[in-house]
Amino acid sequence: MGFDAFFKDLADPYSRRARLYPGLIVTLPISILAIVLVTTKPTWWSAVVVLLGASGASYLGSQLVRSAGRGKQAALWASWGGAPTTQLLRFRDAPNRVSVQRRHAQLTRVFPDLVIPDETSESAEPAAADQHYEVAIKALIERTRDSQRFDRVFDENCQYGFRRNLWGCRTIAIWLAGVGLAVTAGLGALQATDVLNISILGLGLSGGIDVLLLIVFGAAVRSNWVREAGEAYAERLVGSLETL
Repeated sequence: MGFDAFFKDLADPYSRRARLYPGLIVTLPISILAIVLVTTKPTWWSAVVVLLGASGASYLGSQLVRSAGRGKQAALWASWGGAPTTQLLRFRDAPNRVSVQRRHAQLTRVFPDLVIPDETSESAEPAAADQHYEVAIKALIERTRDSQRFDRVFDENCQYGFRRNLWGCRTIAIWLAGVGLAVTAGLGALQATDVLNISILGLGLSGGIDVLLLIVFGAAVRSNWVREAGEAYAERLVGSLETL
């Protein structure tokens, strides 16, 4: 693992946007404190930071963020009434049945071997119909893997992955920001009593970022924020049927 895995993730656009960026944001309170300490003293702390980077800490963080987001995804979809992509294929509660019929016709054309339930079949067995829709969506995802040809689908997928993974780490992010703020305040007290020689500007920056993260994760990173991106991705993914 280590630097090779880290730079591999940096080179991959999806991993960079949907995994590394959320991981860096969540761990920002720790990173800022590390920078503040590195730029002051003790000098041995610099070696510790380099060691953590070389051991693959950044890569590990991105994997933990990914697991947190995916681990909570099922419960998130259940609270919405199903995955956004599945909802677009349902006749029940559809705002526009004509649009659903067109999507079904397109899926049948693109994937003639798949079963796409009609309205009667869905009404009789909604759970079974959802399973067929999920299979169709997975097939569509595989058909649109080319990020160059389906760049808008890819972009919306990155946006959704970023938001989902941030939301999945919301609790730990708030906890880290709170701990970071407390540690920053403690270091500020030690600086004020001349016990340690630490940059006041650095401590102010660290505390300010902690407060900002507490506000953002407390007020903005919510289920509805993730749903907005999920629905945009679903619309773009299903819309790709028009060009397949």
